[in-house]
Amino acid sequence: FTTLRPGASLTLRNRLGMVIYVPIEGTEQLDAAVMDVRVHYTASTPGVARPDRLEVVLRIRNGSNVHIVPDGQVLVRNPEGETLYTLPLRSGWGLLPGEQDRYYAIRSGVYLQPGRYRLVAALTYGDDVGQSSHLTSERELSVDEAGAIQQLPAP
Repeated sequence: FTTLRPGASLTLRNRLGMVIYVPIEGTEQLDAAVMDVRVHYTASTPGVARPDRLEVVLRIRNGSNVHIVPDGQVLVRNPEGETLYTLPLRSGWGLLPGEQDRYYAIRSGVYLQPGRYRLVAALTYGDDVGQSSHLTSERELSVDEAGAIQQLPAP
């Protein structure tokens, strides 16, 4: 919103901006990275002692020279590699070159027993420019007897 006249207190004019994107075929360079992963394991109902809601926050950076829209899922696997839970990434908005933003994968009804787990973010991007690239990021987690979750350092 902008004022119509300098000093005007209530006279406003709204504006809408948009990006017009014209790719030049053959010059696209796709690159993305997961810069950070945060995991929250909480009770979806206040007062319930045992957690049952898993929220994964991925900070994704677009290192491409084109606009990308990250999409995909986060898998929770046990030590044997079996997928226990799948959390779809809440996607739909894109990243311009050089931008980074947080993307969420949330699921209720997640009951993790004490132990170790592997969190696998399996992402795709670049479909909007006629290409498809894949990105995988993995993290180790530990859940204690009280249901508290801890991200373990990378080996």
